[in-house]
Amino acid sequence: MKLTLEVPIEEAEKKLNYKHQTMFLGSCFSEHIFQKLKYFEFECINNPMGIFFHPFSIENFLKLVYANYEFTEADVFEHQGIFKCFDAHSKLTSLQSEDLVNTLNQAVQNTFNWLKKTDFVWISLGSSYIYKHKELDKYVANCHQLPNNLFTKELTSVEALYASLFKLVGYLRSLQPKIKIGFTVSPVRHSKDGIVQNTLSKSHLHAALHQLLKYEEEISYFPAYEIFHDELRDYRFYASDLVHPNALGIEYVWNKFKSALIDESCFALMNKIERWNKGNSHQSRFTQTEAHQKFLSIQEKLRTEIVIEKSLFKEGQKG
Repeated sequence: MKLTLEVPIEEAEKKLNYKHQTMFLGSCFSEHIFQKLKYFEFECINNPMGIFFHPFSIENFLKLVYANYEFTEADVFEHQGIFKCFDAHSKLTSLQSEDLVNTLNQAVQNTFNWLKKTDFVWISLGSSYIYKHKELDKYVANCHQLPNNLFTKELTSVEALYASLFKLVGYLRSLQPKIKIGFTVSPVRHSKDGIVQNTLSKSHLHAALHQLLKYEEEISYFPAYEIFHDELRDYRFYASDLVHPNALGIEYVWNKFKSALIDESCFALMNKIERWNKGNSHQSRFTQTEAHQKFLSIQEKLRTEIVIEKSLFKEGQKG
């Protein structure tokens, strides 16, 4: 007897392995998958200028990277003694404007260099709602806790979202023509917008994204949203706020991602890395005992095997 409707996932023709570099952009859901890959020691980076929920914000970021844009102090502002930037998340702030400008420029340069040699980019879309600064007449990636009356909130049309997705794909391919691009819609509920409004927002993202997929055969889609809302369909997979996925839900989706998108040749090495990580987190009270010294020797041997096997992937002898 089946107790859940399993969401079909199309396996990638080109799967990720240890010789590849990967980048994640977008909503906080992308950070969950990034952390899993980082745990298993894949080469990957995530949201160099912080979390972005709306395609406009991701497009703007990639436009800045493509142009190798250089921020100046004119691009930042001060609020309550802290310098911030409307093009970046609130995690990129500083007490000194010069320090923030340097951080922003470093993020752009690092991303430019990374994308030039990146194999995969995964983009998680979070919301169709975006805020525009009234005085600046500018869409912002983050409101930085400024007063609400400084902004107008807009629900972006499917047509405008599609145009934005098309442009950001163009920026990526201009930087790296062979790049493999994947999208997902975040399962995180933006309950502050309202439950009905969140459904409307997600539907706009789905419609725009699937319009893009219709014409762009080289772009893939991972159904994280559908897995949570159609396959799991249970609040036990969510955190106590009933909005964000909990560890169990993330692990479930990660296993789906791993099965469909990571090359099986990596699995044995991933198991070794997990064993090493678990061993490395172990804290012994009696470090001078023979048993502990034996444990350290096993860990050292395992680490050596991991380094060698990763190098074999990079040299093309595996995968």
